[in-house]
Amino acid sequence: MRLQPDGAGALTEFPVTTMGVGRWRLPCGGFAWRALPYPVIRALVRRAQAHGPIVAYVHPWEFDTNQPAPTRLTARERITHRAGRARLWSTWRRLLTDSPGPLADHLAQAEHLPLWSLA
Repeated sequence: MRLQPDGAGALTEFPVTTMGVGRWRLPCGGFAWRALPYPVIRALVRRAQAHGPIVAYVHPWEFDTNQPAPTRLTARERITHRAGRARLWSTWRRLLTDSPGPLADHLAQAEHLPLWSLA
């Protein structure tokens, strides 16, 4: 989808790829990639890639395991916002290693950057 706001440059939207799992559609990234085991993620990504390039997403805070935990979360919010974050770097690293390219190099560099600072 391409948008042209008044007097501004064009904005192109790339919709996130979704993967079929039974009767559900899961997005490429986010909670699905934190909750599912890596072999399942890899199989779903390969199936999606058979139809062309994929668009995956992640929220920057999902990589920051040192981020202060929010208080007053419901049980659902604790699961969807906190679960699986400790292994997210390794999931992305493995996916990019399985499909090497320039993004794998950037991820290797980004892994060592501080992601959260109160300074």
